[in-house]
Amino acid sequence: MMPTFLRAALLVCGAWLPFAALAQPPAIPAPPAAAPPAAGPDAEERQIIERLTRGIRVPGRPGNEGTTGGAPAAPQGEAGKAPGEEEPPSVNLTVFFPTGSARITPQAADALAALGRALNREELRPFRFRVEGHTDTEGDAQMNQMLSERRALAVREHLIEKFGIAPQRLLAQGMGESRLLIPTPDNFPEPRNRRVQIVNLGG
Repeated sequence: MMPTFLRAALLVCGAWLPFAALAQPPAIPAPPAAAPPAAGPDAEERQIIERLTRGIRVPGRPGNEGTTGGAPAAPQGEAGKAPGEEEPPSVNLTVFFPTGSARITPQAADALAALGRALNREELRPFRFRVEGHTDTEGDAQMNQMLSERRALAVREHLIEKFGIAPQRLLAQGMGESRLLIPTPDNFPEPRNRRVQIVNLGG
């Protein structure tokens, strides 16, 4: 048998506990962590942006005080060209593919990473671009043409899938060995000619 005084003490404690729980202050949830500020473009992205907007007035850039509105002014003259320029703004990237293949390797993905980020920046978002595939002169010219087309398409799909670039902003075109960056004779392996060129087509 439980002593009377012990039973009474337990009854008092049992009656007091609900009131003690009610007296506890409600837990205050911790404030949500502030989202980190969006990082600005790194040096490689800035270089790509500069090259792809060369001669085009972009708001906020020194020397463009006459530009108004929230979007870059449309290029004057031919799409992507500024007056007096022979070629539209473009940038060359050396993208490494396995021999005879259009597969995007980890090295190729690394080479395209800054480009993908740059194309999503405010300065480049209003524009469309041509993704050109180029080869060196090693091998048959017709095969090189077909290979360059496959590689240009592979780069376009990579930019769409990995960086969310709108498909209508990117046009793929294979150039084969028709526009060599470094002039070479036939059947000459020149890595600098195995490249991808991104050309600004305007808005």
